[in-house]
Amino acid sequence: MAKNQGLTPDDRVKLKTLDTLLESDVPRSHTIVAALIVKHWCEEHNVFQSQLVMRAERWRRQHIELNQQWRKGQKGIFSDLMRILELPDDIEPGVRASKKRRTKRITQPSLLPKAPSGMITDKEASSFLKMLDEDGISDVFDPGNYIHDNTVFRPPLIFLDGKSIFFDDIWPMYRDGNIKRSWDSQNRSPEIALALDYVLMIIHKEKKWTWQVADRYLVRLPWGHPWKLTHQGRPGWVASLQILSENGMIEKHHGQTWKLRSGGCQIVSGLVCSAWVNF
Repeated sequence: MAKNQGLTPDDRVKLKTLDTLLESDVPRSHTIVAALIVKHWCEEHNVFQSQLVMRAERWRRQHIELNQQWRKGQKGIFSDLMRILELPDDIEPGVRASKKRRTKRITQPSLLPKAPSGMITDKEASSFLKMLDEDGISDVFDPGNYIHDNTVFRPPLIFLDGKSIFFDDIWPMYRDGNIKRSWDSQNRSPEIALALDYVLMIIHKEKKWTWQVADRYLVRLPWGHPWKLTHQGRPGWVASLQILSENGMIEKHHGQTWKLRSGGCQIVSGLVCSAWVNF
């Protein structure tokens, strides 16, 4: 069985174990899940790895929620109980220095150019917290989204022939294997197959492939996608150059600029674009 064509019985056991642990509220389970994901993580984007990425994204959201709950406790009832347990009369002289009271800092506006010049108002803070509750931390802080009037907007992956193509619309076709990709010499996982076709259409639209173009478009992929732009690097930029070059789809134009070869133009205009626009 080819590595990208399905899950082995051992893979299913591992994923089932992770699902069970992710359902648990025990902190120890949260730690075990992290250890297991790190243990099984690899750079091969096969079916098992794509499933592992989804569990990792679920773990990340739980981790953020746990950290928020812990911080609330530290500032609330935890702090109150610690003050009760640390009464000055119970401490022997000279054993411990008294704690200095920290002055609560007032939130200051950013000093960056075009930043707000005034203080954050209570109304603005309330609106922001309401937006967090309604849309979730992941969507609010996703660098691929933008916020206007306390409303989160997710831009489309790309505009083709005047049509907005969103990830949620095109993804089921790749997940179910309904897109023919005869140009690719390898049987890719659905996430990578979609990303490669996406890059081809970006190059066709922009007439070039540079890391600046990659940053602008690949950041629109959803959290958990292996090619989404991250602070740790540009995985989509590096991988797309290697795979598309090996398949003869692109060629270096100059410096760090690449363009489609004649064969690549035919593939994009004849197959890939029509499949995306007419989905």
